[in-house]
Amino acid sequence: MVLEIVDGKTYQKIIGDYKYFYNSMAFHELNRKKADEVLFFLFKGKHYKMGIAGGVINQELQFPYSAPFAMPEIIRESRLGEMEEAIQLLDTYAQTNKMASVTFRLPPFFYDESNISKMQTVLLNEEYQIQECDLNFQFYMNNQVQYIDILQRNAKKNLQRAQGADFDFVKCIGEIEKKRAYQVIQKNRCRKGYPLRMSWEQVQETIRITEHDIFLLNKKGKDVAAAIVFCVNKDVYQVIYWGDIDGYSEERPMNLLAENVYEFYQQKGIHVLDIGPSTENGVPNYGLCDFKESIGCQCSSKYTLKKFFQ
Repeated sequence: MVLEIVDGKTYQKIIGDYKYFYNSMAFHELNRKKADEVLFFLFKGKHYKMGIAGGVINQELQFPYSAPFAMPEIIRESRLGEMEEAIQLLDTYAQTNKMASVTFRLPPFFYDESNISKMQTVLLNEEYQIQECDLNFQFYMNNQVQYIDILQRNAKKNLQRAQGADFDFVKCIGEIEKKRAYQVIQKNRCRKGYPLRMSWEQVQETIRITEHDIFLLNKKGKDVAAAIVFCVNKDVYQVIYWGDIDGYSEERPMNLLAENVYEFYQQKGIHVLDIGPSTENGVPNYGLCDFKESIGCQCSSKYTLKKFFQ
């Protein structure tokens, strides 16, 4: 097997229909300013086997450098030994080019349990160290199950309260509505002290290159809660941000927002709605973990592994 470093167009042509939006050339072209350099890697035996793009920041090669996770695109079925050889080639490249380290933040296992499990095993065998284990939460969509049936008892009570509070659920269509939704998220993050890593301009640029849905929950003309959701692939959509503003917690708007978003994607026919982690650098936000479990989410692990060369 050989490692090739190519331009973005060649990379996109070879990997074809990507499994992860975050592996697309368009995503990396949009975010390349966030790294000192963006590199497109292809691994080739008799045929091309895998491809992945990473970013170099302060002589550290990062997968991802500006996304929730990174995983190689499997172009052709790859055996465990071929994955191992690909990582060895990548490590050799990093050492030759005097990289201080290589980092992989892998997706939660439900995205591709077999290949992600193999990749994690390969990384550990190649002396990568686990830096963090985040807890990710997701809805497994089942058209035969009503949303109310997956809720814990306290969430059922909170949902009933929200349903009587005269909220309206709106799917945002125009730019003005979408920006209003972002402003709700902005207020929520500021109030709770959570990081907001994307500006409105960055959200605008990203939704131009991927399928997405943005929602508002309002009451008597007041925007109370919102959700911003990206399409990762045809089977999985990911909640990038959601939250509510101050002053309405007693009416439980987030419980109603969760129900409406769940039912929207249940009707859409996807397999998984990724709600995202409730940890920051591996440290749990216990209240957020409890809330997501109460509204019917399942929990899975999301590992970050790193190998140092200097």
